[in-house]
Amino acid sequence: MTITPPSPADPTQLGRFRVLGLLDPQPNFRVLLAAAPDGSLRVVEQVLPGLLEQDDLRIRFRHGAVSAMRVGGPGNAAVLDVDADDEMPWLARTFTIGMRLDRAVAEFGPLPVEAVRALAFFVAQALQGVHAAGLVHQRVRPDTVSLTRDGIELVGVDVLGDSGSAPPDYLSPEQSVRSELTSAADVFALGSVLAFAAGAVAPFTAPSVPYTLFNIAQREPDLAAVPEQLRELIAACLRKDPRSRPSPAQIIAYVGAQRPEWPSAVIEEIDSTAGTVAGLLDAAQAQIHTEDTEPDGSRFDSMVRASADFARDRYAWTKSRIDASSSRARRALVVSAAVLMLVVTSGLYWLVQEGDGSKVAPPVGISLAELRQIDSCAWLRSALGDSVALKTGPTPIASWRFDVEKQWGCYADQEQLVNGDGMRLELGVDLRDVPPNRKVVDGVTVLEGAQYCGRAIASTDDDGRSGILFELDKSFAEQHGCAIADRVIADLARTLRTAPRSADAAISLAAVDPCGLVDRAALSAAFSRLTPRPTTHESVHQCRWYGSRVLIVDFSREFVFSREAAEPEGSVVVDGITLRGANPMVGATDGCSRTYRHRALDEKRYETVKLSVSGPDVDRAANCQIAESLLVQVVRQLPKI
Repeated sequence: MTITPPSPADPTQLGRFRVLGLLDPQPNFRVLLAAAPDGSLRVVEQVLPGLLEQDDLRIRFRHGAVSAMRVGGPGNAAVLDVDADDEMPWLARTFTIGMRLDRAVAEFGPLPVEAVRALAFFVAQALQGVHAAGLVHQRVRPDTVSLTRDGIELVGVDVLGDSGSAPPDYLSPEQSVRSELTSAADVFALGSVLAFAAGAVAPFTAPSVPYTLFNIAQREPDLAAVPEQLRELIAACLRKDPRSRPSPAQIIAYVGAQRPEWPSAVIEEIDSTAGTVAGLLDAAQAQIHTEDTEPDGSRFDSMVRASADFARDRYAWTKSRIDASSSRARRALVVSAAVLMLVVTSGLYWLVQEGDGSKVAPPVGISLAELRQIDSCAWLRSALGDSVALKTGPTPIASWRFDVEKQWGCYADQEQLVNGDGMRLELGVDLRDVPPNRKVVDGVTVLEGAQYCGRAIASTDDDGRSGILFELDKSFAEQHGCAIADRVIADLARTLRTAPRSADAAISLAAVDPCGLVDRAALSAAFSRLTPRPTTHESVHQCRWYGSRVLIVDFSREFVFSREAAEPEGSVVVDGITLRGANPMVGATDGCSRTYRHRALDEKRYETVKLSVSGPDVDRAANCQIAESLLVQVVRQLPKI
């Protein structure tokens, strides 16, 4: 992904979106990176001027964009807004950090076999969302697929009804002869994309467009560069008869559930882009105005200070990344730093020019390290106050029960309420499924979800992927509405800096970062390939490393139901440390997991560490040996009781 500063000729504003930079162009579109009014980043695709000569362009564009808004599901870029009546029509969609597949292959060569299988899985998943909306994508190509840390992003659903304007190498036979299209056309295109990913060349490429179209319609694909293990899948996708091609669901069943097994060089490139994007997002959020006012001179001073603080912090961050990166990544980061400084200064200019008397305040937030130390039940009890205002009337707080859950969240309900009629506060959980509807409470950005009155506050690190989530049970939300959720999240936002600290934070696993306990050097010795950094999954109490194997470290509160569960068979002692759980991982015959009980909370509850190692075509005994060795290293670093 390339981000370049806009030129004086480029628009500064499109609708409600402020233009920050230019992204890689797409056929028929100029692609811009922009900031929404709430500070979030969006991609704006603007129709190229030459297309406006087509009389029905605006009608087709509006119809196509509105249809694309129906597309959902994993891997699909969501279309959020459209203006077909603008001088230069545009649409806005979500922005995801990634590296385009065509660039990844051009710079780093063909993907490994397991990465191509993962690509097939994730693109097929995305196509299911497109087809469920009643659409045919028509533009599945290496330049519309981006590799991301969590999978892929598929962009470019045909909103103009003019797929023939794109390069022909990834068209289907139906498109090449302009016959009726079905969803099978996207499967054919997927086969060509997989062949390119595996062999660095499209299977029907020829010196001219007519020759390429002839190959697509009449000749068998050239799969000589494709590894043998992938040819059966790719050849099935590239069958000439649309009815004989597999469906996306059949492709998913064939390859099985996959993880994003991208090469380490691709992950490094994604992380480099993430640094640029983090700076752009910080700069955009610094331009959000609060309702407080102050004299113009004071406002200008605060803007200068905020911008200087941002520039200093971002410089220090970028310098540390430059020092730790490869020569290629260093070049990218230097360019990124230049773009960021341009954004900071241009953002300050915008704020000064607007002159509406509002004040710029640094974003207020809380880090994941701080969240780990909070007593969730004490915080929720404090936010609810002396009583809970239900539609049936207020209920005293003394009538509510507060229970700490498996991942140290808090669940509250009343004894007289049926099971499932309560509320839940979770700290450090994944927020990527929370809709990006935002409001600001006392300088804190609050995300609002429609389902179960979900309210969230993102952390100040982890790219905002994790944070605080408050939800009501479904029946509770249906009966009492979302007013309770609004009051609770507002109080949490106001007390971010004064939230109650857990009394046992010094010895609890809740306060420990699991990603910080795994020695990367030891992991590299066991894994032939390894991503540059780990990722969190469901919560910050779980850490995952991907490579030739997958390592999962999971901290939790465990409830033991019986004496047999308390002392399971198959426990092993390694270097004087008792490790439990010698049973295979569920659904993974080659996986191995071990657990360690850090401390007893009462007779039936323990804080536990579970470490799992799995990987395709790997001996389970070897995985168990690695799991035991790594878990012992983790245990030795746990807080002393």
